[in-house]
Amino acid sequence: MRQSVQVVRLRARSLVSLGAEASPRVRYDALLACGTLVADAPQTQAVRALEELHDRLQRGLPLRGLYLYGGPGRGKTALATLLQHRAVRQVHSHQFFLDLHRRLHRLRGDLPALSAELASEARVLSLDELDVTDIADALVLRRLLGELQRRGVALVATSNRPPEALYAGGLNVGLFQPAFGQTVRASSDVLCLDGGADYRLSTRSERYRTLQLFVPSRCADALWLAVQCAYGETASCERRIPVFGAARQVVAPIACGRACRFTFSQLCGAQACTSAADFCALADAFDIIQLDNVPVLGADEDALRRFVILVDILYERRKMLALGACGWSSVAELFAVCAVTQGSAREPSALRVLGVGGASGRSTTMMAPTVEWSATGLHGRSLADLGSGRFTSLAVPRCASRIHEMSRFQWAGHLIDLLPHGPSALPALVAALQEGYR
Repeated sequence: MRQSVQVVRLRARSLVSLGAEASPRVRYDALLACGTLVADAPQTQAVRALEELHDRLQRGLPLRGLYLYGGPGRGKTALATLLQHRAVRQVHSHQFFLDLHRRLHRLRGDLPALSAELASEARVLSLDELDVTDIADALVLRRLLGELQRRGVALVATSNRPPEALYAGGLNVGLFQPAFGQTVRASSDVLCLDGGADYRLSTRSERYRTLQLFVPSRCADALWLAVQCAYGETASCERRIPVFGAARQVVAPIACGRACRFTFSQLCGAQACTSAADFCALADAFDIIQLDNVPVLGADEDALRRFVILVDILYERRKMLALGACGWSSVAELFAVCAVTQGSAREPSALRVLGVGGASGRSTTMMAPTVEWSATGLHGRSLADLGSGRFTSLAVPRCASRIHEMSRFQWAGHLIDLLPHGPSALPALVAALQEGYR
């Protein structure tokens, strides 16, 4: 374990030693040299585009963006973050949309003023894990991208979908596509990274050994005790974390040091009323989040969405998520119901209205003998139903892949320097995690 941690630290130091604005090619070569990535043709093409973008930034020339898409674990984020420059703003899409709506509220919906603000802050906007599931986000993003392009701001984005498939099947998709896809293609190089290894599932070396970050629910108390010992504390207390300044708060019922503990229902369940904003606030306040009584996912669409968003945010911030498993013992079992639901769902194109009708303005459908009044225009489908299959098909595989990566020794190793008792505390935590399945 200590050898794995030392390797992680050496890799981190090697990248830091390159300097804040080392070129993408130099950074990529360093990742190849230490075995973090393995060269392939799509990666080489992406690095070439990033290198050109970096060079034009240095010389103050007009910019062309880059849009990378492909399956989970293909190194899209690792490649995008090779572009390090003072004129680049890198942000996860969840955080970006939260910030976007905050600014629009302050500017009273003035999109040109918003684009001027963003353009004054960066010449390159780098969005990680870009996906669009909300009609409001779709409309703002389509207009904003055109405004930013006119102001000379380039987009660097990573996504599981090609630009034409963002928001596919969404409500009033015609207001977003094909205009968005055309704008991206005109202003950016679009590269597909499919066809290679999923780095998160790789087991080619010792550094990819699994540190199982989930235990049976009966062992959750022992796990939390190990976390408390790692922080040198014996007592826990409730802690209130402000969200959006002092506007509202998310309550961590059990907390010690920079660790907190929730039940699944408290943080992701039907009555939780939590969102990406709450998860971002928790990620800012804590390094370790323990989630107890996590059920097999898929039956409750809202709970599934919240959990996936939570994993996305903690993954982006490199935080640790420990799970108390209830009725499952592997990541595949955690999402087993999602896979069944995904395979049996009807595609929206197979649905049809019964006759001439209109929008009810509701999330339900109202039937007459030959007419359906529907908020979606689709027979038997509510607004929530419309996006569920599309969300599940890509978000769940990405989430499963990320949980695998977050269960590596390499991932947990970086937390050692954050723990008050350093290396002496981590073995106890590892033992608690592994004890549950002996």
